[in-house]
Amino acid sequence: MLRRMSTAIESSTLQFLADLRQHNQREWFQQHKARYEQARDNFVQVLRELIDGLAQLDPALHGLSPSACVFRIYRDIRFSPNKMPYKWHLGAYITPQGKNSPLAGFYLHVEPGSSMFLGGIYMAPARTMQSIREDISYYQADFMRIMEPLAQLPCLEPNSLVRTPRGFEPGSPVDGYLRMRNICPTLSLTDAQVCSPKLLERLLAMAAQLHPLNEFINRAIANS
Repeated sequence: MLRRMSTAIESSTLQFLADLRQHNQREWFQQHKARYEQARDNFVQVLRELIDGLAQLDPALHGLSPSACVFRIYRDIRFSPNKMPYKWHLGAYITPQGKNSPLAGFYLHVEPGSSMFLGGIYMAPARTMQSIREDISYYQADFMRIMEPLAQLPCLEPNSLVRTPRGFEPGSPVDGYLRMRNICPTLSLTDAQVCSPKLLERLLAMAAQLHPLNEFINRAIANS
C-alpha cells in the first residue's frame, strides 16, 4: 500500500511562474533569481517525494535523483519565433534513466492554470511507434484492459492520423489508439489541487493506473 504524503507545491511557486511569464526577460530573472531558486527547490522536494512513492510501483526508480529528471528553465530560442528566454513552467520526466530516456515514463508539469501529470509515450520516433502499434494490435485485449481505467482521460496532443496506419486492421477495438502519434493519458490539475496537501496522494493514485501502460509500452520498445 502506498504511503500518504503531504508535500505540495507552494502558492509562491505558482506566483513566481505567473510573474515570469509576464516579465520574461533576463534582467528581471536575474533580479528575482532567489525567487526562482526557492520555487525550484519546492518543485524538487515534491519531485523527490513523488519518486520515492513511484519506486514502490517501479523498483527501478529507487535512488533516482530528481536532478536527473528536471528540465531546465531556459528555453532554446534559436529556432523559435517566440524569443522569450525562459519557460514559465517547471517540468520533470521520471524514468529510471532520467529525463532523456526514450522509454515511457511519468511527466509532472507545474504551470499556473495548466498543471498536469501524465504517463505513456510522447513524440516517439516513427520506428518506436510502429513497434508499440504492433503490440497494441497483437495484444488487443490486454491493452484495452490497461486503458479501461484511463479511458476518460484525454491524451496530450494525440495528433491522430486520418487513417489507420498501413498493415493494421481498420475499425478494430484499438483503432483509435493505433492512429495516435502520442499515447499519454493526462490528468489536469487545478492550482488548488497542485497546492493541496493531498497532491502526492492524488499523483500516486493516478500513477498506479498509468504504470501498467508504461510497462506495456516499454516491453514493446524492448522487443523491437
